[in-house]
Amino acid sequence: NSTTQQQLVRRGPTIGVDPRAFSALGLDAPPREAASKSTTHLPSSFAPAKPLPLKDRCFLEVVVGNHYKSVHEQTVGDPSFEWVMHVMLPEFQASKWTMIEYVVYTLYPTGSSDIHVKRSPKLQLKCSSKEAHSVICTIHWNPALGLEPTVVTHDLVFAEGGGRTSATVGVSARRLGCFA
Repeated sequence: NSTTQQQLVRRGPTIGVDPRAFSALGLDAPPREAASKSTTHLPSSFAPAKPLPLKDRCFLEVVVGNHYKSVHEQTVGDPSFEWVMHVMLPEFQASKWTMIEYVVYTLYPTGSSDIHVKRSPKLQLKCSSKEAHSVICTIHWNPALGLEPTVVTHDLVFAEGGGRTSATVGVSARRLGCFA
């Protein structure tokens, strides 16, 4: 192993390496040196990621909602509403805890504690407030799904049944199949 490393070090600068490929991997490209003046710029084999082919793409429904718990009169007479935020994956509810790593709930407008992080399997957020407002839910997925975080803004509903906001996320059918 150390012999191979020494041989690589002795070779010196790499010829014909596309620095964009290294950059895409978050690495520093080795110095480039042309073999001759006629080959100073070799064609690149690096190409940006292509969108998922239609046959490998499917859609995952995400539902963010709240349940209205109750109203309590405070000593000053203003009602305080108790509510619970939740995240559902209707077609994958049994796998939800392995598909979602954590959810960040951002509450507006509130006091000092307006950001709450809930990790699987306890993804629900229980709170109270004097009025309905928006809650921004950022869902962080299991890396095996290959998804960026999904942001869903939900307006609280203080009525029987609460409220729901749904979104659709495009995901690789192959990756999603691991959770079915």
